Amino acid sequence: MAANPSAELLGRIRDVRLHEKIVDAEETIPLFRDGMNLGFSGFAEGNPKLVPELLAAHVKRNGLAGKMRFNVFTGASIGAELDELWSNAGMIDQRWAYQLGATIRRAINEGRVDYGDRHLSMFAQDFGYGFYSLDSGKIDLGIIEASCITEEGAIVPTLSVGLIPEIVTQAEKIIIEVNTRMPSFEGLHDCVSVDLPPNK
Repeated sequence: MAANPSAELLGRIRDVRLHEKIVDAEETIPLFRDGMNLGFSGFAEGNPKLVPELLAAHVKRNGLAGKMRFNVFTGASIGAELDELWSNAGMIDQRWAYQLGATIRRAINEGRVDYGDRHLSMFAQDFGYGFYSLDSGKIDLGIIEASCITEEGAIVPTLSVGLIPEIVTQAEKIIIEVNTRMPSFEGLHDCVSVDLPPNK
């Protein structure tokens, strides 16, 4: 557990069973390994911020640029700052299904990042079907920004959803960044999972 979680953070994580799982963001860094498939929440907004920034700092500080690369899946753009930060650090191997920023665009055009474009109205469905997770039907790690977690353990997103329902069903592990700088958005989002064919 984190050394001293704030009262505000504890209040945002209303499922008290999860309090023992609270860690400082820095403690998530050992979970990341080269070649992992990562799913990020967000659709223009609502993407995780602190963990990706700390991981990029770790890569730069330890001379791991180009040696710790990830396949990154998002519902849409996750903000130019994150794509730029990670592409500058040589951390992106593959990027689906949207990117934003001059540095990552240049890396894609020069062949340093493999990029897959897919119409955003179809990507979440295809991702949920497991089309992008190779043999296992799973991804290694999901990183989700939340405004709170309910008593039942439900994740309440911040400003957007993106791939959250699909990430939750496919990720082997999930890191939830609870953003206490924003209000709780409980009741704002409708997150609907669609059954896989032939039951769709």
